[in-house]
Amino acid sequence: MIGFPTSYFNGTILALNANYTQISGDLISGGAYMTITVTVSVLIILMMVLVMKYLIKPDVSKMYHLTIDKINQEDLPPMNTPQKVTSLAVLIFILAMFTPILLPNWSLSQLLKQNISGIAMTIVAVLAMVQLKEGPVIEVQSILQNNFSWPTFFIIASSLMLGEALTSPQVGFTEFLKQNLTPLFTEMSYLSFALAIIVAGVLISNVLNSVVINLILQPIIYTYSVVSGANVIPIVILMTYATIGFAAVTPSASPYAAAIFAQKDVVTAMDVYRYTSLFVLGEILIIVLVGIPLIQLLF
Repeated sequence: MIGFPTSYFNGTILALNANYTQISGDLISGGAYMTITVTVSVLIILMMVLVMKYLIKPDVSKMYHLTIDKINQEDLPPMNTPQKVTSLAVLIFILAMFTPILLPNWSLSQLLKQNISGIAMTIVAVLAMVQLKEGPVIEVQSILQNNFSWPTFFIIASSLMLGEALTSPQVGFTEFLKQNLTPLFTEMSYLSFALAIIVAGVLISNVLNSVVINLILQPIIYTYSVVSGANVIPIVILMTYATIGFAAVTPSASPYAAAIFAQKDVVTAMDVYRYTSLFVLGEILIIVLVGIPLIQLLF
């Protein structure tokens, strides 16, 4: 999950950064964003390796004799026609996703950006209708019966609905957070505010939908910048990165967390709670000990 918010060009990150720009009028630089996130991500990956090696200590004895030669004992068979057509379709979809980023001023870019889900569905429909000697390029019925992960689908769908329900205006939880967090945060020093908003964001985003929590916290950060006159762009970057990347402890935190909990044949829910909590704690420590001092140094 750490790789998801590291890239500035990720669709969710672009949308969140654009939302803050709309609120404040301040543009978040891609270079500044990735300087911070890549540095922190590398340290988090190193932390995870050390935790696995010295704390969790998984049994990897079966991998000791695994070599590249053993993996390559049998050559992969050549791609058949359906696989080639599918690969071409995937390439077309990737181009459709990246065109609005690489060519934002092109007239077609806005259309692609607004209809990316429709493009994906259209490609799947076309592949299902195209008939080759081997049959249709993709057999939807066979995929849904044999290859589609229905438990993952339902747990993600239910988690998103739960997150949406908890943060809907009718429930009032969003307004409750704004009213209670804004006066508390705006009286803090820069360092205290950065620490508090990021840690609070990570903790809350592990219960509620992380994207929605991000949208709630952005106006609070902007209010602090107006009151204090401080440059809060670095805080926005770290908060966005942490709330999106560290949301893994509960199924409702993010679709990725829900997908992990759905793999019941591989890992139990208790194991997920135990290990994700441990890693999120380590990630918070790296944000506190490295991320916040780094933004003070760079900005």
